[in-house]
Amino acid sequence: MRRLAGFSLLILTLLLSPILTARAQQTHDSLTVNGVERTYTLYVPPTYDGAEPWPLVVGLHGRGGSGAGFAAQLDLNPIARDNDFITVYPDGINREWNYAEGTPEWIGPETDDVAFLAALVDALAEDFAIDRARVYVAGFSNGGFMTQRLACEVPDQYAAFAVISAGFYPGLDQWCATSAPTPILFMHGTADVVVPWTGTLQGQFVLSMPVEDTVAYWAGHDGCSPDEVTHETLDSVEESGEALTSVIYFHFGGCDDDTEVVLYAVEGGGHNVPGTSAMTPGGVLGNITHDVHAGEAIWTFFEPHALETPASGSAIRP
Repeated sequence: MRRLAGFSLLILTLLLSPILTARAQQTHDSLTVNGVERTYTLYVPPTYDGAEPWPLVVGLHGRGGSGAGFAAQLDLNPIARDNDFITVYPDGINREWNYAEGTPEWIGPETDDVAFLAALVDALAEDFAIDRARVYVAGFSNGGFMTQRLACEVPDQYAAFAVISAGFYPGLDQWCATSAPTPILFMHGTADVVVPWTGTLQGQFVLSMPVEDTVAYWAGHDGCSPDEVTHETLDSVEESGEALTSVIYFHFGGCDDDTEVVLYAVEGGGHNVPGTSAMTPGGVLGNITHDVHAGEAIWTFFEPHALETPASGSAIRP
């Protein structure tokens, strides 16, 4: 029995070792922007040597979360280690992102998170060899709304975007209406009770458009062809008859400037990050699907996209 227990411990150690190593190599640091100290969690894979510029993925947590928490929730660091890119998870002030700053109906703090994130990328590019043509953003919930703010306002600074559990906030159209096409991916559960699939109204004020309308908005923004929309149901990891969720993958092609729009519709899924139970245990915010791993799907989407003319000194905004 003692020998069996020892063997089980060895197997468990082997399985957990890559995850624990990735977390152990995270560092926490701060940056002062516009007189305010901002903090972030950074992961640089052990194989990084600065010889070649590496891509950078910026991960934006949900309201009430933190950068370190989202690093665990998204589970992207092991993928960064295996694919040679750096990840950074900044912290929003008061644990949220001010994506609606400057919109007509917004009454709140004037924190400029667009400028903060630009300054963060610039600072990291001073310390590390960052491929400025391949900087990406992925956000969850409140961070997903902030991700779309960036996609609307500064698509010249980031090569592609990924949004988990967030719809489109109409106030962002003042930037999106004149911005360039950009690749964008969505993941959303049909049973999300925090950011509902059917959208969110406050009186007559739209806080979040329905998911179908959100994706249609971005497909129109990117000039995608209605004749090049495909979909497929992903294979389930659950036993037949026991699955609580299923995932339908939609791809919108024929878009301008070689962009694309993707939707992972999680039927029966809740307000969480697909593929991992970290920070969002099942039953708290709805069913979690394991038919797709968000981090893996996001990197697969990001990897082929690069800016033709990467931004330089992007913290200096007009």
